[in-house]
Amino acid sequence: MTKQIVGMGIETTPQKSMITGFNGLILGFAKQNNIQGIGMYGELNDPQIPQYRAAISIIKTLEKLTYRKLGDTSSLELMAQEVEKSFEN
Repeated sequence: MTKQIVGMGIETTPQKSMITGFNGLILGFAKQNNIQGIGMYGELNDPQIPQYRAAISIIKTLEKLTYRKLGDTSSLELMAQEVEKSFEN
């Protein structure tokens, strides 16, 4: 599965990366029970601020993986720009 994902140009984390909390629990459970799957995470710069660009990135990645268009992300793009503008001042 990893080769397929990398072949699609999707960035992956190193095999020895540390994923904690509930996300780590789910991935660990899957591995122990021989369940194939992936964890998709968006990078958060500050968890207190809405991360619209991370959401767009995950949607675009899902579109690549499923070969489907999931919808228009232009409203998310506008919200991301508004958040960024608020930090420019």
